[in-house]
Amino acid sequence: MRPIKKITHVHKLMAHYLAMGWSVQQIAEELKYTPHYVNQIANDDRIKALVAEDQRRINEYTIDKETTRRAQITSAMNEEAMNAFNTVKSLHRGSAVDSVRLRAAQDILNRAPEAPKLVTREERDDVHRILLEGKIMDRLLYGMEKVDAEIPALPIGEEEKEER
Repeated sequence: MRPIKKITHVHKLMAHYLAMGWSVQQIAEELKYTPHYVNQIANDDRIKALVAEDQRRINEYTIDKETTRRAQITSAMNEEAMNAFNTVKSLHRGSAVDSVRLRAAQDILNRAPEAPKLVTREERDDVHRILLEGKIMDRLLYGMEKVDAEIPALPIGEEEKEER
């Protein structure tokens, strides 16, 4: 094949399609050229350089667009979180029903990073059970100590006689 003398807008378009991942066959059908001709153009070093540059630009655009989209989503989430907090705060301060104000206060406290967490009924029951078990164990140990204190120690040697 003869080298390309001048890169035309069609050659640049081919390079762009290649950078976007189109196949030689797809480009040939789109631009009404033979696949052989498109392949020859695609193998030119200057076209390869254009393809690489277009791919770099496409990647930068995609990354920038993703970063921008993530920032937009984060901003929207923060805004909605503030709106939700303001709603709960207004329920906490303005509801005429005590249970609604209490639940709103619990929601606020449960979401505050430095606030003490409220304990669920199951957690409270577990703590009570552990405390009760501890008291029972203390009583048992104290009782064993009392029993041990009341039993006189046997003289050495008489233990063996009792075991027989």
